[in-house]
Amino acid sequence: AYTRTWSVEQAMDQVSDDICEVMLAAWSFWPFINVFNFMVVVGVWKVLVDSIAGTIWGTYLCWVLHRPQSRSLDVPLSARKSHRSNLSVLTDKSMQTDASMQKLAGD
Repeated sequence: AYTRTWSVEQAMDQVSDDICEVMLAAWSFWPFINVFNFMVVVGVWKVLVDSIAGTIWGTYLCWVLHRPQSRSLDVPLSARKSHRSNLSVLTDKSMQTDASMQKLAGD
């Protein structure tokens, strides 16, 4: 993520956004590949199966890195410091809006 000319904070945000999804995908993908490879595939073909699986996995990781980032809070990655700060700003704004609505209703 850091190679996209982001700051270290932006790269860490990207990693923290995607780590759970990528870990779950890895735990769903690699055990089955390895069981298949060690129980079914014979001899020198094991390297080919691992290479094909690695290519598929690398493609998935590239897709995760390069997909649109506006899916979280509809804020571009370049415009945010972290999810937590944006979430607190959004929460503060909604609280202010609620307080304004209550004030209007009371008047």
